[in-house]
Amino acid sequence: VCFIIAVIAASVSAAAPVDRYVKHDKSASRDIVLCLDASASMLPYDSKIGDAFKQLISHFEGERISLQLWNVYSTTMFPLTDDYDMATDVLQDMSDTIDTGLTRIGGRLSATQELFDYLAPVMDENQEVSSIVGDGLASCVMGFDHNDKQRSRTILLATDNEVYGEGVYDLSEAIEFAKSQNVTVTALYPGPVTNLSADGMQLRDQVRATGGEFYDASSPSAVDGIVKHIEAEQKEELGSKGKMIETDRPLGALGWTLFGVVSLLCLLA
Repeated sequence: VCFIIAVIAASVSAAAPVDRYVKHDKSASRDIVLCLDASASMLPYDSKIGDAFKQLISHFEGERISLQLWNVYSTTMFPLTDDYDMATDVLQDMSDTIDTGLTRIGGRLSATQELFDYLAPVMDENQEVSSIVGDGLASCVMGFDHNDKQRSRTILLATDNEVYGEGVYDLSEAIEFAKSQNVTVTALYPGPVTNLSADGMQLRDQVRATGGEFYDASSPSAVDGIVKHIEAEQKEELGSKGKMIETDRPLGALGWTLFGVVSLLCLLA
């Protein structure tokens, strides 16, 4: 019996079983930068957006993603990559650090020293300047590479557009820079989109000029749906065309072959 099992399993293995799936080339040419305003007013939303984006990664197939935090300065948490395990770990660390580092005392948010240390690379030492949106967006645009290649480039910009101080770029200049690089900017705004402040209306109009959309991110439970909706819109670009990918799947049959041979040798012994 063991001999028969080994022979049959070896025959199946010799037949080279494969797994088949459809791969869309356009999916592998899509780059997405998560561009998060790390000023105090945005941190609670950044945590929820990071959690939602982490869940979304499990559905990616070849897309490259990047995470940038900015306030007065910008820092790249990880560059464009398809290493989803690493990206998930970084996003989880960011969300955990923000969640545990923020406390509300008397209606005001207070940050722990750990959170201050985490955000130190993007903060003004004197805390006199904050949320330089134009520079933050421009730095995210510069996070894309292979500018000589035809790729889908999207920035998910989470900000309230409340600027304190002056930077190198203002918002309109950064938007023009994004358009010149064929980058679509979609905004996640922390407030109702039906009753916008002047800053909110400016942000809405500017991102729509790039072909992007403007979403209400004020409800943490809605963030996951917002990001998934953005992904669904991009998936529509793929259409039904794709190429069949075949990968060898020898382990199952080889396992039974090994089982049969080892069992036979044990019985003979």
